[in-house]
This record gives sequence, structure tokens and C-alpha cells, in this order.
Amino acid sequence: MKRLIIIIAILGAVLTARADKAEETIYMRMVSDALDAAKKGDFEQAERYFTDALNLQPSNPMNSMVFSNLGMVRYYMGKDSLALATLSHAHKISPASVTILLNRAKVLTSMNRIDEAVADYDMVTRLDSTVTKPYFFRGMVSLNKNDLPEAMKQFDVLNRLDPEGYESKVAMAQLYLVTQQWDKALPYFSALLREEEAPEYFSGRAWCYLNRGDLAEASDDIGRGLELAPDDAELFLCRAYLNKLRYRSADSLRDAEIAVKNGADPERVRRLLH
Repeated sequence: MKRLIIIIAILGAVLTARADKAEETIYMRMVSDALDAAKKGDFEQAERYFTDALNLQPSNPMNSMVFSNLGMVRYYMGKDSLALATLSHAHKISPASVTILLNRAKVLTSMNRIDEAVADYDMVTRLDSTVTKPYFFRGMVSLNKNDLPEAMKQFDVLNRLDPEGYESKVAMAQLYLVTQQWDKALPYFSALLREEEAPEYFSGRAWCYLNRGDLAEASDDIGRGLELAPDDAELFLCRAYLNKLRYRSADSLRDAEIAVKNGADPERVRRLLH
């Protein structure tokens, strides 16, 4: 009888292990399907798969990263508050995860909660001082506050870690643009445009050309930028300034009005054109 009980217990353990293994397989398939759906931009389907996986195995050790991915899926769906709550839960499960902190900082930034985003980036640096994103972000925040010494300090570290990286090029292009070092900014904008033809890089390089007196090159960049973004306020402001330099006052005024209508700061427009 005792031997029978032992055999039954062993059989029960084997069956349980098989059930757990089958459940684990289903869990992994759900996570994989969620990732595939997210890559295709089907975020609603990805959210369902991630949620189903979490409900199936609420204690799975992988769940912190599943929550992290779920948070980003919700962010891409425009559910910022829910995304933030999801990522905060992931952080509670894995407080030393750099990936989760980086994701949460991104969501906080989109919600204009800059100080909280900076705090997350600071935590990332304490966990891993070689991650570049915190230096880029803190430098750009300092640049926006016109704290040039702090911006340069952050960008110096960024450049040491990844001198040829995309973020380093953006950082240096913006730093030299803000400090009106047109000749230094120009090659960085050109390098960025070789990687991605974005309106903000065309307007950045156009400002360099305008202030160097290279009006034909500036005109070309403004035109190419407006093909990509026909309502871009910065590009219209560039064109307004170009028309001013060409003594085309009526065209300059018209472009300035469009720039303001599309979001340009009226005071900045006034200072540039008067």
C-alpha cells in the first residue's frame, strides 16, 4: 500500500510537470506572438497576447519584461497613463532593469514630466554608466534651459562613449546651432541627413547655410524639407529669413505669418525679421 502511494505521488508529480511544461510552452508562444504583432504595428493584438500570457502565468520570472513590453505597446496606442502604470509595475518587479527605466523615462518625457524622466535616467547611470541615453537626454534638457556648461558636460561623456553614434551627432549639431557655431554645426547636420532625411535636419542645416551666406544651398534645403513636411513652422521661418536676405519683403512677411500660424514663437519671428 505504501509503495502504491509512492507510485501515485510520482505519477502525480510527472503529470504536474508535464502540465507546467505545456503551460510554459503556451506562455512563450503568446509572448512571441505579441512581439510579432507589435513589430507589425498591430498593438491591440499585441496587448491581448501579452495580457493573456501574464494571466496564464502570473508568477513567471519573465513577467517584468512582459510588463515592460506591454507598457510600451500601450504607449504606442496612446494610452500614456496606463503605459506609465504598467512600466512602474515592471520596475517594482525588477528595480535594477535598465531597459524598464529607459522605457519609463521615454513615456514620462512624452507626458512632459521631465524631472521624473531625468530621475529615471539618473538611476540608469547609477546602474550602468556606459548607457548613452541619459547623457543625451540630460544634455538636451540643459540645452533647452540655456545651461551650456552642463549641456557640454553631458555631451562630452556622450561623445567619449559613442563618438560616431546617432545621438552624439544630434547633440553636437544642436549644441553648435544654439551657440551659433555654424561651420561646426554644418557637418553634423549633413551627417544626420545622410542617415535620415528629416525636416528638422533640413531646417538646421538651412540655418547654417543662411548665416554663412550660402543662400542657394539654404533654399535647396528648405525646399527639400517642405516636400517632407509642408506645414513645418521652422522651415517657413527659414524661408522668411531667406526672403528677407533677398530683399523680398512681401514674401518674407507671408512666410513669417505662416510660420506663426503653424506654431512658431511670434517674438522669435519678430527678432529674426526686424
